[in-house]
Amino acid sequence: MRQTLDQSPLRLASLAERLDGEGLSDPTSLRGRLVPELRSILDEGRAEAEAALLREGDGIACARRLSGLMDGIVRALHDSVVRHLYPADNPSSAEKLAVVATGGYGRGTLAPGSNLPLS
Repeated sequence: MRQTLDQSPLRLASLAERLDGEGLSDPTSLRGRLVPELRSILDEGRAEAEAALLREGDGIACARRLSGLMDGIVRALHDSVVRHLYPADNPSSAEKLAVVATGGYGRGTLAPGSNLPLS
């Protein structure tokens, strides 16, 4: 598993559960609730990665930290969508969802200036 940032994994891991009871069964309301929180976590994580880069001077470690952060965001999005929009107690193979990363992110080395928008 990739190296992740200090507070982000904790906030991301519990996000789907924290949304329970908010009536987020349609895409618009789920998106409206997720995007601001994920944007905040991403901004904070990028700031932490930049501070670590300036402190340590290790670009590869920074890229790995950013990849770990993005892994958590993608996982939180997936978990929230599966939990709130498409719940299935025992999904068939046709009901499963996969996420695939390519490029630097797929290799676990997301560059600080990479454009993976969250909007």
